[in-house]
Amino acid sequence: MPISSEGLVALVGNLAWGRDFEDAIALALLLHIGTALSAIVYFRREIKTLILDTYKGPRESNPLLAFIIYSSIGSALSGIPILIGINSISALNGSVVMIIVGSLVWINGAVQTKQKTALKLRKIDSINWVEATGAGLIQGLAILPGLSRSGLTISFLLFRKYESKYALFLSFLMSIPASLGAALLIIITRDFSLQIEEIIGAVVAFFIGLITIHLLISLASRIRFSSFLFTAGLVLIIGGIMGLI
Repeated sequence: MPISSEGLVALVGNLAWGRDFEDAIALALLLHIGTALSAIVYFRREIKTLILDTYKGPRESNPLLAFIIYSSIGSALSGIPILIGINSISALNGSVVMIIVGSLVWINGAVQTKQKTALKLRKIDSINWVEATGAGLIQGLAILPGLSRSGLTISFLLFRKYESKYALFLSFLMSIPASLGAALLIIITRDFSLQIEEIIGAVVAFFIGLITIHLLISLASRIRFSSFLFTAGLVLIIGGIMGLI
């Protein structure tokens, strides 16, 4: 959903469990193991096709494979430096960032509203490496508390005039390597061992992730995504204002 998971976990972790900022972010990224697995299970057929296509040579290459590769590179380029320097970044005012990003998402919603219904929307096979890398760079920024990964990436893909169902699908798909990679980086660099509480949390996140993906995919063809962007932007703006108060 277009709400920052890192922001919520960091907030609850700090207030309820007394975790410091860095530890709370690490916990949020570890819980994404569950959401990544839910995306893998839900899109298992598409992922199986991707794996099989890798053995068919360049002539039979799947455009989704290139998208995953370039978006993952983009996520690493922006996300890893942020994760490494999370201590210094925590000194920044995340509430102000939320308000700015929320305003941009709101503007994107207005742009979507102005688009003519006759405009031919794009499908997955038209995506290029520049857009894939750009989506990845934006995804990497979502490590910052307050920035919603799904809200940012879906907003970017809708702005690039992809059909809503494809924007959702691409956003979920690109989250898999990014989530697993971030969790692995936490475990390797911070000697962070999974406790029973984190395992239970990841299992819960897995089931909630399955439900959420199914609901959003089912609603993709029935809802106006300008309304989705307006809602996402409003959530971010209100969250930022509350943080300042």
